[in-house]
Amino acid sequence: MPRKGKRSQAQKIRWRRLTWEDLEDDQNRLSRINKVEQASTSADVAQFSDRVYAEGGDCAPRVLSVQASHCQNDVRYDKFSRNHQCTCVALTFLANHSEGIQFKMPDLDRVLEEGDALYVGIKMQLIAEERFDQNHLTMEEVPLSVSTFNQTLNVRKSDVRNGYLSARGTPDMEGWWIPLTERLQCLSTDVSHALLTVAPECIAVFRDRSGRYGYFDSHSRTAEGLPTPGGTAVMLTFTHLSDMTDRILKLFRNYSPEARYEFMPVSFDTEQQSGQLPLPSVCEQVSQVISAQPEPGTNAGAKVNRVGSGAKNQDRIDKRNKHRRRRAMPKTTDVLKQRGGPKDTSTAVMRKHKKRDYDRNRYLQFRTVKKEVVKKKYKQDPLVRNKKKEYLVRRYSTDTLFQKKMKNYMVRRYSTDVLFQKKMKNYMVRRYSTDVLFQKKMKNYMVRRYSTDVLFQKKMKDYMVRRYSTDVLFQKKMKEYMVRRYSKDTVFQRKMKEYMVRRYAGDPEFRAHHILRCTLRKTQKCVDDATYHVLHRLQCALRIKNKYKPYIRYNQERPQPLVSKAMETAIDAFRCKIQKGPTHVCTVCHRALFPDQVKVCNRASYDKNANVSASCLTGKYVHACDSACSVSCVVPEERRQEWICHTCDNHLKRGNMSSIAAANKLELPPIPAELVELNVLERQLISKIILFAKIVALPKGQQRAVHGAVVCVPSEVESTVNSLPRPSSESQLLQVKLKRHVKFKGYQHFHTVNMRNVLAALSKLKAVHSEYRDISIRETAIFESHVDEEDDDTEEQQIVDVAEQDNQQVSVEEKDELRPGLTLDTCMQPPDIGQEILSYGEGIFSIAPAQGQKPVGFFKIPKLEAMAFPVQFPTGQNTIDEARQIAISPSMYFNARLFCVDTRFASDQSYVFFAQFVTDSAR
Repeated sequence: MPRKGKRSQAQKIRWRRLTWEDLEDDQNRLSRINKVEQASTSADVAQFSDRVYAEGGDCAPRVLSVQASHCQNDVRYDKFSRNHQCTCVALTFLANHSEGIQFKMPDLDRVLEEGDALYVGIKMQLIAEERFDQNHLTMEEVPLSVSTFNQTLNVRKSDVRNGYLSARGTPDMEGWWIPLTERLQCLSTDVSHALLTVAPECIAVFRDRSGRYGYFDSHSRTAEGLPTPGGTAVMLTFTHLSDMTDRILKLFRNYSPEARYEFMPVSFDTEQQSGQLPLPSVCEQVSQVISAQPEPGTNAGAKVNRVGSGAKNQDRIDKRNKHRRRRAMPKTTDVLKQRGGPKDTSTAVMRKHKKRDYDRNRYLQFRTVKKEVVKKKYKQDPLVRNKKKEYLVRRYSTDTLFQKKMKNYMVRRYSTDVLFQKKMKNYMVRRYSTDVLFQKKMKNYMVRRYSTDVLFQKKMKDYMVRRYSTDVLFQKKMKEYMVRRYSKDTVFQRKMKEYMVRRYAGDPEFRAHHILRCTLRKTQKCVDDATYHVLHRLQCALRIKNKYKPYIRYNQERPQPLVSKAMETAIDAFRCKIQKGPTHVCTVCHRALFPDQVKVCNRASYDKNANVSASCLTGKYVHACDSACSVSCVVPEERRQEWICHTCDNHLKRGNMSSIAAANKLELPPIPAELVELNVLERQLISKIILFAKIVALPKGQQRAVHGAVVCVPSEVESTVNSLPRPSSESQLLQVKLKRHVKFKGYQHFHTVNMRNVLAALSKLKAVHSEYRDISIRETAIFESHVDEEDDDTEEQQIVDVAEQDNQQVSVEEKDELRPGLTLDTCMQPPDIGQEILSYGEGIFSIAPAQGQKPVGFFKIPKLEAMAFPVQFPTGQNTIDEARQIAISPSMYFNARLFCVDTRFASDQSYVFFAQFVTDSAR
């Protein structure tokens, strides 16, 4: 401290007279500083050029990533601010970005440092004012001014906008509480810089002057901007706003969709007035000092006050630290150039070149000497050696580029230095035996490398085989390990079984050795265990039987012809054509056909007979989209266009009506709702003609076929329905068996019957069907008692004659059962034995509507088809025997019925076999 009344040496220097020589010295010092900074900056950029990451192969990459050398959680920052300064760092970045700076790694490092300094100042101010609440600053605590690399800018904050990441708010706040994806759309319109906070993390989002979008994240991130331990701060720019939005949502994917965000747009303006020279604010003091200097030629010895006159220029340049003085020096150089300072002479230029050459030579010698000194100090001083090791460990864990270089160096040295190779092997063995964590990592590494590296896999196999054959202790350990793993690991057990089977089939020596071992073991076990001896003989007998069973079967079966390649090609082509099924509907005959069986209907080409064409071209199954259809209509594409089959097309082009046209009295009325709900047995109850057929399964494909004739027997509908009781409620059902004779055990159908549905169906048929208008049904009855399956003696005497006649038919059917094939669903054999057992319970009614009736011929009874299938023909019209304008054969008639787009005929098994029988009979 100076004595009282005396100024210190520093104070004397601050207030000394300023001359042109001083300004020249400042200029020379400034030029040297700029050269050093440019050299260091270029070296940094060259050294970390691989920190720039781009996605996209064109000249303008879609994603461009620039990484800093560290993040805000780096150890260089004090615990007072470490990992809490993201808001201030983001604000500092946006302020510098608004000036159009092209950020590189040194610029991002500088942003982190200045943001940390800004955070420390704000936090200390909040603590001093007793307003400090939490480490992370809120949007309200964001400062109103920030210093950039060149000047100080005022911060203009907009209103804070809130919302959820991907969820929406309540309906009353839907207009302003929107998801983040919609919120970021403002970057493409009126917002260029904004702060985005998803508590507790804050990032900076922006739109640069070239139209690219991006964000800056000061937390530990990868080059793609995703969280990772040991990462760095990163700036990413995107060509499209959607790409940036997706990347930000991916960054916050661990947050819930209801996580709240805060979005605050910011803008910046300078502190200077419009009439002043637009100089950086950090150099305002220098500009004010230069403004007070005399012109060249005036008195250079005049005293100049180096303190500015403004309210913000109270500190002098000399009072600042080294970093701020360097930032202020360029301004002095510019002013000197404007003032027209003294020019360099030839002597000064020569002196400058000599000094440069001297510095270069000295640097080369200094570098060599410095390396030798460092090596000597590293070998002799343990403290230096420990510090160097700690530094290398810390840098290896944080610096990816250094980590890569060290790995390459270690690999190269290990492959060339034998002594180093030996030391590393001893070290690995010693560490593996003592460090459990390292042991686990090495095991995982070996497993991973073994599964990916083929050369390493081969080396390991050779090593294991060689060691197993020479090391007895290792051989014993491996056997115990294999036995233990085989008993516990199911996957390994399966793999070993597959390996043994594969080796047994491919290695003759192993197979012979294995057979010999099994034979000796079985022989010894048969001697010791009598039970095993008996079981062994039984297994041998079964094995011999199974061995010759295929030969016996082959002799009994007929050899199948081989399928030629041409036939296989034809089959494949056929399967390709029927892959989608018959989905194209002919507009004339209403048949569902395959694509190669139809063509597009062109109504203009059928003008030879306009009346016939108008009546035949119905267009019934062509869908036209209207207001009732959704945005994406679910109707198949083939239903939106009118098709016609080739048969109908040929007839209409000649002006004739096709025999299978729907207009030729083949139209189908809709089935009433009362008839749709009926099951198989309920349909038989209301049918005036019942069809009896014996259906069997073919031996090979198990396809169903009819054995014998289809018998049409008249049914007494009135007496049958009136004999069944009426339920007192809709929930009561009857268990009914349909038989050919009530005395027979076999039945054709066994189902539960809802009499409400039966009575409603008969009432509907009486109203609309031409053959049911004369029936009368008693609709009132109650459950008085259940029917007993045991018939009394009087009933038995009444049906003796009929039973004798039927027994002859039963004997014939018993002979038919000896034929190959499984008999299914006949009137003599129940399809389910369980149903036969249930028939002896209470509440089961046996009915025989056709008992005592004689079979009738199909072509003798008119409207027989409508009476046998009243559900398919609810009105009794348009049957096979209907008088038509164009005569139609039975085969074509049933073809039109079974291939019709209305599946009422094709889905009924009885009608299919009925059509087959009638077609065969007509031939």
